[in-house]
Amino acid sequence: MEFENNQVRVVRVKMAAHRKVPEHEHQLNRVVVYLSDQDGTMTTPDGQTTKAQHKPGEVSWGGPVKHREENLMDKPFEAIVVVLKN
Repeated sequence: MEFENNQVRVVRVKMAAHRKVPEHEHQLNRVVVYLSDQDGTMTTPDGQTTKAQHKPGEVSWGGPVKHREENLMDKPFEAIVVVLKN
């Protein structure tokens, strides 16, 4: 956790090379700012898998979702996630 108030929660995400993150749920909207390359997959409970590829400095938007993640790279992945509480 980098910062939190009544409107946002800011989290720094670091995922080791080839790490698999178990299924988890994002209940709120969020903005992701990529600090490093990302090459990974996101898999929903119904088995649908999508590629996640970004470059440093790119920004993406995400809504509520339940999924598991995998870092396919030989190096760690890092991003800042801004969770919007309102």
